Amino acid sequence: MKVTSRVFLVAFFGLVAVICLMVGTLATGSTRSRQVQSDLVEQVAATIRCPVCDGLSVADSSAPIAKDIRGKILQDVHRHMTESQIENSFVAQYGRSILLRPQRSGLSALVWLLPLVAISIGILILAAFYYDRAKNPPWKLPRGDLK
Repeated sequence: MKVTSRVFLVAFFGLVAVICLMVGTLATGSTRSRQVQSDLVEQVAATIRCPVCDGLSVADSSAPIAKDIRGKILQDVHRHMTESQIENSFVAQYGRSILLRPQRSGLSALVWLLPLVAISIGILILAAFYYDRAKNPPWKLPRGDLK
């Protein structure tokens, strides 16, 4: 009878330990998911322009509409929307100018490409100039002109 009661006690405490570990894991997981959600809200809010502020993101602004937009972003994150889905919903509501990062297609792509093209052309011109100068230095006179 004593062996059975010991086995029962060991099994009971083992079950309690497993339940405690499961509850602790679930609590830690919900804290992590809250942190991930908070990070996603901040990340999205940093890409959206405050409609009433001059050059500030919704994350940096303390205006009432910025707080409302952060709340809307949080609701969208709770609905498991992706960053691009959230941004697209704000673009649909406010227009493309609500985003702080410029579009990288169409005519806006020129904003990204023209500086790279200009720098590349400048480097090629300098390389051609220095190549020609190294080949024909200005301080060397042709041998026939020494009379």
